[in-house]
Amino acid sequence: MESIFMAWIIVVVKPNQSKKAEENLAFQGHKTFFPRIYYQNNGNRYVKDLFSGYAFVMVNNLEKLSAINSTKGISRVLRVNNQIPQLPDDTIINIQNQLDVISLESNLTPIFKKDDQVIIRLKLLSGQRARVIDIIDKRSAQKILLAILNSAQTIWVNQKDISPIKPMISLLDS
Repeated sequence: MESIFMAWIIVVVKPNQSKKAEENLAFQGHKTFFPRIYYQNNGNRYVKDLFSGYAFVMVNNLEKLSAINSTKGISRVLRVNNQIPQLPDDTIINIQNQLDVISLESNLTPIFKKDDQVIIRLKLLSGQRARVIDIIDKRSAQKILLAILNSAQTIWVNQKDISPIKPMISLLDS
């Protein structure tokens, strides 16, 4: 009998392979969370893994752990005392919220690309989800497709007024 559950687990990522691991896990259909910090130094923008060597993966089947262990870019599933620690959704959401605070405090605008899922932070539309449909360099403005009452609307917002939605957030809301 197959054991089915939903839990966030921690995976150990091989050095300098977090992007490869993230792509390969996504290709396998796993929801992942690779917390990253965006920062600026001497005018250059950089991205750094928050927990170097570690990431979070949502699993729904114990039998898939061997596939995760053999994923390119992944070293192994983390075990403590021969047990696989499971993290509650609240822990992942808390990390996400803290990353948003760090991003806001650093005054560093996240880098968005076409089709990124975002949350609008403007007062009138606060909390609304949207999708970037175009990126036009008009004083850091983004053209966004916003779904309101099952109808698509196009609006313009400044980059500082939107936050990225991490893949795990959409999973938790579904």
